[in-house]
Amino acid sequence: MDKEKNVDYDIEHFWFGFKASMINFYKTQLVKRPISNWSNHLNSLQAENKYEEIEHCITKYISLYALDLMRIDSGYNIGILNTNIKRWDKISSKYKIFSSIESYNKGCYLIITLLDIYTLLANKNKMDRSIFNQVELFIIFGDFTDLIKFSRNKDIPSIIDKLLKYDVNIFNQVKEIFQLEDSIKYPISAQKIFKHLNMDM
Repeated sequence: MDKEKNVDYDIEHFWFGFKASMINFYKTQLVKRPISNWSNHLNSLQAENKYEEIEHCITKYISLYALDLMRIDSGYNIGILNTNIKRWDKISSKYKIFSSIESYNKGCYLIITLLDIYTLLANKNKMDRSIFNQVELFIIFGDFTDLIKFSRNKDIPSIIDKLLKYDVNIFNQVKEIFQLEDSIKYPISAQKIFKHLNMDM
């Protein structure tokens, strides 16, 4: 099999499994997504060998699904989604579909970052669903106040570290919320910030 046939096979195999997991989830929910339309669109792109556009679309479909799961799911489907994300990342890396990492949509990166934080909290049994019921604050308004305060109150500095890895400009919100001195600058770990705040108490 040549490379084109290989990538077609791997994408189709991935999409078959991912689509099945979405269908199983949405059939019990009031919220719906146009999965058939998504499949038809991907098929039309595949017929034209537009693999980079396929990557864009699948990344966005994963992101939309992740948003719905963070609002509703108890954890089971999140685990399946994380497995599918790893599978898709392997395919993307294997075939180097993108010519540049900048091709990714920044909004999708944010949603995947939030999913990473969601999974972290679920694994620690420290989930606060009210935070993820208002993801629009993060995505539309760029307001991470609740997550930053939650990170401090629950002593989970890695939440802030993950946010800053996504966008260093969030450090301005961290400084304002914790009223940090101007001498404290990024890069600095959230653990060190927390130690500094404890010394001031």
